[in-house]
Amino acid sequence: LAAVGAAPEVVPQLKRLPDGKAEALFWDSVQPGATLAQGLQKALDETLAKLPIPKVMTYQLADGWTDVKFVRPAHGLVALHGTEVVPVRALGLTSGRTTQGHRFEAAQATVSIESADSYASQLREQGAVIASFADRR
Repeated sequence: LAAVGAAPEVVPQLKRLPDGKAEALFWDSVQPGATLAQGLQKALDETLAKLPIPKVMTYQLADGWTDVKFVRPAHGLVALHGTEVVPVRALGLTSGRTTQGHRFEAAQATVSIESADSYASQLREQGAVIASFADRR
């Protein structure tokens, strides 16, 4: 029970039910969830920490005091769920809906993404950037 975070007091709540050829014990419980922003922030932090980057560079943020370590300086962070911005932070950046297009080919320098569903098409049309790795091949 300790492996699933249950106290010994839950034993009377266990249910014996058939599970294929044998009987098994089941325990129903309700656990508090996390908001989308909390879950995304955790996933983003864990993913960045696990990136196999052999050599990172250190750069300062605009405040002149804060150092960030990453493979290259990050300039923007887009995090959308539908049309809503999901508030997360990474690499000294706060999420928003704006990103940069191609520095020479873009129809406009800054692209404001309307929704998560329009991300790829807006980047292609307004920013001259192909977001999909497979489509660039």
